[in-house]
Order: sequence, then structure tokens, then C-alpha cells
Amino acid sequence: MQVTSGCKDMFVTALNRADSSMFAFLVNSNQLAPTFEKGDLLIVSPEVWTRSGDVAAIEYGNDVKLKAIMKITYTDDFIVLESVNFKQSPIALVRGKDHFRIIGRVIERHQRFVE
Repeated sequence: MQVTSGCKDMFVTALNRADSSMFAFLVNSNQLAPTFEKGDLLIVSPEVWTRSGDVAAIEYGNDVKLKAIMKITYTDDFIVLESVNFKQSPIALVRGKDHFRIIGRVIERHQRFVE
């Protein structure tokens, strides 16, 4: 994950955490705006439980596996994925049929303030 997230060999502090598998994801475009801006570092924890309404790094798709940062909502029959910028329609995945994997929940955001 570190190699593909763009933060290899970069130390990012995450306070009061004991999760050794956390990683940082560098937001390198404004596709996630206004929630996350270009240059932000998102701290993702695979060990933290993800509940409805949380923003997480996920992998989904049956034929082509896609990885994204999305808001997750659980229902009885579906897993609903919403974009954090609300510019795309929600995606409903059928539980047990569609491939879905949580990589980790976004637990912190380190903003990069531009001068």
C-alpha cells in the first residue's frame, strides 16, 4: 500500500494510535473536493472497524477491481458506496454477490495549507 499510495519513505504522524498497519494516502488531485483537497494526506487504518457513514479506502468490482476513497452505508441487502464529493451517483452492491473489500477506514486528515 505504501508504494502505491505515493508516500513511501515519508513519515506522517498519527497521534494516539497503536495500529502498525496504518498507511498514508496522498490526495494528488481535486477529485475528492470539497471534502479532501489536493495535497492532503489521509491516514488509513485497516484495523479500525468501519460503520455506516464512515469514509474508507475500498476495493470493489467483479471484472475490474477498482480502488477508491468512498463513504460506505450498510443496509440489509446492499452496500451503498457514495463519492465524497457527491458528483457521482451512488453505487449499490449486492451483499454476497458483488466483490467488495474494505482496505481501511480514513481516521485522520493532514491538510496541506498552500501559501
